[in-house]
Amino acid sequence: MTPSITPDTSVFNKERHIKYWLRCLKTFLPTAYTSSDSNRVSLAYFTLSALDLLGALRLHTTALERAQYADWIYHCQHPSGGFRGFTGTDVGALRDAGNAHWDPANLPAT
Repeated sequence: MTPSITPDTSVFNKERHIKYWLRCLKTFLPTAYTSSDSNRVSLAYFTLSALDLLGALRLHTTALERAQYADWIYHCQHPSGGFRGFTGTDVGALRDAGNAHWDPANLPAT
């Protein structure tokens, strides 16, 4: 006896996806992501990319917001190259050889 094959009835709900990614971008991240604070740059990348792929980034954000997102990403750029995961490890002018290990660039953020 052969197993019955059910047709795929899943539907891509674009508007629901847009709503989810906008929530991630403009309000709070879902609870499962809150422990990933040190990977904010990666989360921002996936959020902004998803909205762009869905054709919603320019429709649901202003030019000023997009410029602020870019500025924040550049603020996370590490002086030695690459990017920090978030701005919390940036010690600014207090950075020296003794505390540089607390302010690393990391691969997921780069």
